[in-house]
Amino acid sequence: MPIQEIRAFNRFYTNLIGALDYSKHLYTPYTLTESRVLYELAHSPRTDAADLRAELSLDAGYLSRLLAKFERDGLVARAPSERDPRRQRITLTAQGREAAALLDERSREAVARLLGGVTAEDRTRLVASMRTVREIL
Repeated sequence: MPIQEIRAFNRFYTNLIGALDYSKHLYTPYTLTESRVLYELAHSPRTDAADLRAELSLDAGYLSRLLAKFERDGLVARAPSERDPRRQRITLTAQGREAAALLDERSREAVARLLGGVTAEDRTRLVASMRTVREIL
């Protein structure tokens, strides 16, 4: 049955990438959600909190608490948006850019380890299969 197969794959893959204990997996103090927020901020330098919430499908209160934590830790700065003063513009600080770069580096290393024993032919098949999954879903 397709539902059981998809659920089994999801369990396999989340375990494989360490999604349930992401901070331990990448040796960082950030959860998977926190890491993803830092990633989005690093790759979209002009981000409003509302856009970030919509992009990541996060609860507004949860994102607000997460951004407040990042602000206390010196990773982000918040200011009124230039487009709409009712919205908050979020930018990474220098410290935030360093944290995002470290996460990106460790994530790349983790993927490289994951693919270390995979042949070039199988890597090509794997990437094509992943592309197919994204296109279908």
